Amino acid sequence: MRAFRGQSSIVSQSLLVGSIGQLCYTPVLKVLSGLQYLRTKLPATL
Repeated sequence: MRAFRGQSSIVSQSLLVGSIGQLCYTPVLKVLSGLQYLRTKLPATL
């Protein structure tokens, strides 16, 4: 019982870390894609 409880807490911790990672990762991804989009729109002289 105790081992199962430890496993479930590890699983919930990993889920929490994963969701936090996604929350932090998504805006970064959007910013990077936006920068790439701007780079394609701007002239090559810049």
